Amino acid sequence: MKKLRIILVIVAVIGFAVAPEQQARSAWTWENPLPMGNTFTDVDGSGPDNIFAVGLVGSISRWDGAAWQQLASPVIEDLRAIWVAGPERAFAVGDQGVIIEWDGTVWSRMASGTDWGLEDVCGSSPDNVYAVGSLGTVMRYDGRTWYPMNSGTISWLQAVWGSGPHDVFIAGANGLVLRGDGSAFTLIDTGTSDWLTSLWGTGPDDVFAGGWDHVILHWDGQSWSPMDNSADGSITAFWGSDSDNVFATTDSGSVMHWDGTAWSLPLDLAENGIYGIWGSTANNVLAVGDEGLLLRWNGDRWNSELAGSTSDLEAVWAAEDGTAWAVGRGGEVLRRNGGAWQRQSSGTTQDLHGIWGAAINDVFAVGAAGTVIHWNGSSWTPEMTGTEQTLEDVWGDGADTVFAVGSGGLVLRRQAGAWSFLSSGVASGLNGVWGADAHQVVAVGDQGSIIHWDGVSWTVMETGIDSDLTSVWGTGPDDIYAVSEGG
Repeated sequence: MKKLRIILVIVAVIGFAVAPEQQARSAWTWENPLPMGNTFTDVDGSGPDNIFAVGLVGSISRWDGAAWQQLASPVIEDLRAIWVAGPERAFAVGDQGVIIEWDGTVWSRMASGTDWGLEDVCGSSPDNVYAVGSLGTVMRYDGRTWYPMNSGTISWLQAVWGSGPHDVFIAGANGLVLRGDGSAFTLIDTGTSDWLTSLWGTGPDDVFAGGWDHVILHWDGQSWSPMDNSADGSITAFWGSDSDNVFATTDSGSVMHWDGTAWSLPLDLAENGIYGIWGSTANNVLAVGDEGLLLRWNGDRWNSELAGSTSDLEAVWAAEDGTAWAVGRGGEVLRRNGGAWQRQSSGTTQDLHGIWGAAINDVFAVGAAGTVIHWNGSSWTPEMTGTEQTLEDVWGDGADTVFAVGSGGLVLRRQAGAWSFLSSGVASGLNGVWGADAHQVVAVGDQGSIIHWDGVSWTVMETGIDSDLTSVWGTGPDDIYAVSEGG
């Protein structure tokens, strides 16, 4: 037998999503859910067929009137806000002073003149745009360059909105509101010390400000006054078709409506935050938020526009022809065939942790409570394993021999269509299994456990580490990699 060479790669496993520009560079593209699974932080548009949503790691999606599309982004920094001047001009801002511009075809990075984080952007025309952010940062664009303006404060500025080129409101930390005339800013007393994170209005005498602890203020041209409401979180954004039809969103996933007299009770629409809202008409309103949340108001109800599964997915396997399966929580099974992911009925509600196939009509998925299900090309069917222990991973050497590993050192082998127990020699949980062939199989697990199958029995291998090993893969019997979470 060849001596096995196993390389232990100890890495901290973190959750991340790939920005569109990174996708283009590395040939990765987002496929589920669509249009994007990254958190959206803001939405804005110039009409029903020109709407943009921006978010974390430079994410940009656009609605063209028929479908949502991912757009290539020139940045990987988080984008915090967007203002759309028209079909051929838009500006988005974000962390580390990022400002990007849409010219109707592509997004490009602009010289912003600052490295401070920018939280919001708004303008009266493409030649008169304001961006605000940390430490009192106010940047103004005159159609040629971005230049700084003296805000008179070092407080964190969170929101900007203007009724015209010479009337700009800025809100921020500790209840701060500034009003500018295009050349200088004046502090306006708001009567609150809560952070204000959102602004919107219909004109110079009708402005809404919202922020922490469900505070909502209204400006009537003379003073700010608090507005009673029952929001169960902080106010994140406003939009309205007029002064008597205004929506407010919260970081707890709810939406409220102002009818000119009172704010409605919060309508819970999401488990997590909703951060941006914009509409082309009173009956066409978009709200965006955590994990790619996209909701549309049609005048009667809110409907999700996020296509695909949002369940936690834990494992994926692909055949050479591009057909692929992904499995996860609650028995979720997705199949990719022809470029689109579709749900399949798995016949189980148990969490699924691992998947492997010998062919597109011979695929196995394993999971909690000893679950094994088999895809025969037309349906998933359960298989008897004789155990209630959790199975974490599965691998096989063709259709004749398949191994599954799991908690408590559990190892199962499938031959001639039946599963049987094998003695692993370890009691620690096994999390991954891979083999070069039916006589060269490696399983890895908790406390640095690695065991090797030689076709007859399992042998414990010394690793010298006690980190939990989560996965194993190789190119051959003498080139195998095992990875661990937590460093």
